[in-house]
Amino acid sequence: MTKRLAIIRSAFHYLDFKKYNCQEVGLGSSLCEKGWNVDLYIYGKKENKEIVYHTQECTLTVYRISAVQLLRQQAYYPRLLKVLSRKQYDLIQVQDESNFTSVQVVKWAYAKEIPVVLYQGMYQPYSGIKGILQKIFNIWALPRYRKYLTYSLAKTISASKYLQHLHILPVELLRVGLDVRRFQTPAIQYYDKDLLLFSKEFESIMLYIGILEQRRNPDFTIRLFHRLCKDNNIGLVLIGDGPEKERIDRLINFLGLTDRVYYCKSVPNESIPQYFQEADFFVLPSDYEILGMVVLESLYFMVPVIATNTAGTSDILQDLTHGMILSTLDVEEWSLACKKYMRNRHNRNVELRDYVIQTYNWDQAAELYISYYEKYCS
Repeated sequence: MTKRLAIIRSAFHYLDFKKYNCQEVGLGSSLCEKGWNVDLYIYGKKENKEIVYHTQECTLTVYRISAVQLLRQQAYYPRLLKVLSRKQYDLIQVQDESNFTSVQVVKWAYAKEIPVVLYQGMYQPYSGIKGILQKIFNIWALPRYRKYLTYSLAKTISASKYLQHLHILPVELLRVGLDVRRFQTPAIQYYDKDLLLFSKEFESIMLYIGILEQRRNPDFTIRLFHRLCKDNNIGLVLIGDGPEKERIDRLINFLGLTDRVYYCKSVPNESIPQYFQEADFFVLPSDYEILGMVVLESLYFMVPVIATNTAGTSDILQDLTHGMILSTLDVEEWSLACKKYMRNRHNRNVELRDYVIQTYNWDQAAELYISYYEKYCS
């Protein structure tokens, strides 16, 4: 019998599916293939709906609904519960425990006798003022989760331990998948000839893709690159935008690296393969990453990753063929690590791609998702 799932992605953040690898779309598409209808509710500047994937029998429909921003990414969706009431759902999935809307939906679903699953990515508490607000929020939220939630899923081992510490039980591990279908029909209209000309000038290319924000330490990336330039013919491909962009531009100019850096503000999903194909290694010196989908993308394109120890990287990077995890932001230590993976473009290791396909694919995740549903909701 066909099941119907509602996924609530409740953060106050507009998603452009052409530029963002949405995990819920990957999971929802695979569940459609297995006989589930999936409705994804996300923030929208204008309310509308769109079928983004379908089989002969099932659909994945995205509903964009209006919301009021509360604090940073926290949001209140005035019409959400009314919209959910229009359909008969077999299961509802909510996002992360430190979320007002998640608590609201869990309590509503319990009253309607609809099972609810929490899919958790966050793996450590906030610090500073946000940490104080979180503790206050948890006084109200945690008893409700423990009473009303059916079960929880965790994206990483770290997230699983975090939920267990909060006594939000039971918890099962459900690894995120990588939706590779979007890479299989490259967008020729976005083919970057200038990138090819740039990469030919250097023996090695270092790659960074991500938001230029403080927690990802983009200034360290530039200083690391500056160190590598001293004794290597190397270029940097830098893709991203964010609050640190102007400061990074000034640092690049100050260090005299302008001619060695190829910058793109953003790249369409379909064009990402070209940038990985020109790279020898990828760096991610982030303080905090729930998963780091770009790490999976990098390995899929057989590009090793040098990264800090976050929840996603500690799960994903299992041996030196995948890359290296470094515990501190030390330029010399990172420089030595990067040199191990230079001149990698013409010596790809297909085992990296096989590892991602076998371990992080949505088809397997969907099978496991259904088995957890049958275990806790039958």
